[in-house]
Amino acid sequence: MRTQPGTRNPRIALVGLLITVLAAIALPTVSSAAAPDVVKLVVHYQRPAADYAGWNLWLWKNSSNNTLDKSIDSKGVQFNGEDSFGKVLTLDIPDMSGFDDIGIIVRLNDWAQKDGDADRFISVFDANGKAEVWLRKGDLEIHYSLPTGAIKENPAIAQAKIYDSLEFSKKYTYKGNDLGNTYSKSKTAFRVWAPTASEVSLVTYAAAESNASTGVVTAMKSDINGTWKASLNGDKNGLIYTYRVKVDGVLREAVDPYVRATTVNGLRGVVVDLSKTDPKGWSSKKPAFSGKPSDAVVYELHVRDLSIDASSGIKAANAGKYLAFTETKTSSSGTSTAVASIKELGVTHVELLPVFDFASVDEKNPSFNWGYDPQNYNVPEGSYSSDPTKPTVRITELKTAIQALHDQGLRVNMDVVYNHVFDVNSFSQNQIVPGYFFR
Repeated sequence: MRTQPGTRNPRIALVGLLITVLAAIALPTVSSAAAPDVVKLVVHYQRPAADYAGWNLWLWKNSSNNTLDKSIDSKGVQFNGEDSFGKVLTLDIPDMSGFDDIGIIVRLNDWAQKDGDADRFISVFDANGKAEVWLRKGDLEIHYSLPTGAIKENPAIAQAKIYDSLEFSKKYTYKGNDLGNTYSKSKTAFRVWAPTASEVSLVTYAAAESNASTGVVTAMKSDINGTWKASLNGDKNGLIYTYRVKVDGVLREAVDPYVRATTVNGLRGVVVDLSKTDPKGWSSKKPAFSGKPSDAVVYELHVRDLSIDASSGIKAANAGKYLAFTETKTSSSGTSTAVASIKELGVTHVELLPVFDFASVDEKNPSFNWGYDPQNYNVPEGSYSSDPTKPTVRITELKTAIQALHDQGLRVNMDVVYNHVFDVNSFSQNQIVPGYFFR
């Protein structure tokens, strides 16, 4: 967009100010090197009032795959020394091969309080694997040498003022309904909202676990209201992709926040022809209901808990899965179980605890979790499917479960938590527009 001499482009003005603000915010980036096998960690921590009682560190081995993160100690790590700066922790952390860096949170007792809201990451190691850092109360920065200057003002405050401004809202509010990928057999269009980015690329991969360096990069074009777009000709059903977004010179890669299918564990998006995910007998018609809240009898349940125990009467292959809902005549010792039992109770609505993709469970090795830690809001959780490595299986099987409940006269509600995420820093929206959605 051209401007008259002596005038200033409002996009440049806003983004220029955001560059200053974002420079002080540590967010995970595209990793350039893995951590050494053994990290020799030294952490110095200073509280000016010397009120150290109860303060400790939460440390974890951090991976780009959140499901593989591993805490150093489930009870937290206590400082084991002190110097003229303050408290000191000296700790060797073995078996770091395969992890990217060390995550660190300064906390009071068992999460009574945190010194700094954001997760921080120690990523600088010398040739001997040593990482020495200095932290100060109220200072968001990780210092790799003794800090001597004043603590910088929290940049999130200035950043929030920009995002909350009328000017930003007017210029960058996008009201279209085509964010994400829009599929057709002849072409797939991509659109993402990234108003503070200087560069956005679509990256496509041959396989779910292809190395990042093998991605095919297609530059996206800046479009209206802070969105960026690109399109690929041909039938792209099954195409694996991510976005690479540059903000303040830092390149980050993220899954599409609006995607409806992903690879295993939700790390990359997948283009799918949703019409091919409909199970046999699929109908959008809902069971009859008066619409009066006083007539509703709601049964809330956890997908895995419904059928994981052998006493549920569900076949072993379907235990803990969406397909357990298709077995509607189960019993144990003459007593109805699972869906059959729910129907006998006179229930009108079944409310499913989170069935969107959440990060705390490794989909290849399912275990229990409540699911209140979303990774991809619009993608079904893969650990409940019979094959999480196939992107459309989870969609078809969740639809199959819903249809089975509808066939029994039971309506279905979803428990959604748009105010929760697994990790703010690595969440796709925060990678693409740092600081906007979580402020």
